[in-house]
Amino acid sequence: MVDVDLSLSAYANAKKYYDHKRNAAKKEQKTVEAAEKAFKSAEKKTKQTLKEVQTVVTIQKARKVYWFEKFLWFISSENYLIIAGRDQQQNEMIVKRYLKTGDIYVHADLHGATSCVIKNPTGMSWSSVAISMFKMSFCLVDCCMIACTQNNGCKLSEVGKLFVTISLTELVLGTWRFIHA
Repeated sequence: MVDVDLSLSAYANAKKYYDHKRNAAKKEQKTVEAAEKAFKSAEKKTKQTLKEVQTVVTIQKARKVYWFEKFLWFISSENYLIIAGRDQQQNEMIVKRYLKTGDIYVHADLHGATSCVIKNPTGMSWSSVAISMFKMSFCLVDCCMIACTQNNGCKLSEVGKLFVTISLTELVLGTWRFIHA
């Protein structure tokens, strides 16, 4: 059913309906183009998000925490692990649990000094080991004693500063004892 405006001529009524049809066709074409553009944009955004998620998943791997990281520790220039206790409880744990045959136990002849163990995983004889490694472990024990007596408690930052300072000076091994386990 078609509504006809009686105030207009037949030609004007036909033109009005043809214009309306032409405008509807243009709107339909624009809607189809906009839908295609939106679909392509959504597809591109989805691919980008998928790439970001895959990148994030591969990056976030946790570092393995080693057993000796709860102690004061370092690896010597000869690749030996040297561990020391931060307090009396850790000193006892190091001696009872981690001191094995072939390791060297370093301790000062003073009350409250930290226990230090030089781990020997290869079982090589200690005569071939450089004296500099012993000096480094003695420095660590000495620094722990100095830091603990000065601060009424062992602060790791102070131990590190003292360790670097004392390592640069020559040490006399007179007040130290080391026991070959």
